[in-house]
Amino acid sequence: MAPMPLSQMEKLMPLPEMPAPQEEDRTKDPVASLAGQIRYLQQFDRGALARLRRFHPAQEAAAILFDAERLLHKAGVQAQGEARARWELVLHCLAIAQGRHASGAQASAGEVLARVGMSEPRLRQLIEADPELLSDLMPRVARRIAAEGATLDWRPLADLLLYAGTQHEDRADRARRKLVEGFLRGDSRHGSAREAAPEA
Repeated sequence: MAPMPLSQMEKLMPLPEMPAPQEEDRTKDPVASLAGQIRYLQQFDRGALARLRRFHPAQEAAAILFDAERLLHKAGVQAQGEARARWELVLHCLAIAQGRHASGAQASAGEVLARVGMSEPRLRQLIEADPELLSDLMPRVARRIAAEGATLDWRPLADLLLYAGTQHEDRADRARRKLVEGFLRGDSRHGSAREAAPEA
């Protein structure tokens, strides 16, 4: 029996439904995507990585515009205006931290911050900060993480940057609680290391 022509087979087989682009964007984790792209730049485009690390987007946005837009587009970030600027700050911090992002209990942001020696007053300052102060504090946190070679879940820190002082303050509050809960767990385990470590 002769094989059925491809055109006839295609008529019999249902075509797969393609998800709408906005559905893909909702299911993608942009923080994980950006972190992965940063790790890629470490090997294949150190010039772009250096620009993203060096230039604070709130002060020298033009210097990183092309690189930031390329990475945010690949991560499916469609925000505009102030929300876009906040994503650029997330990207800047991830670049400083060398893309060290992971999920799971071992990477709890609060616990890792306790482990690398962040003090309770410093964490309190971070979670109470307004967006302007956060834009100054969070890159310092990223430098501390990079200096310690630590990996953590950046999602709560990113949510602080993205939602503090916005109509989605509830998401920033959830991130704050997550950070404090993790820090208190980590502090009880790594208290001596926290006290011995110098502040960033």
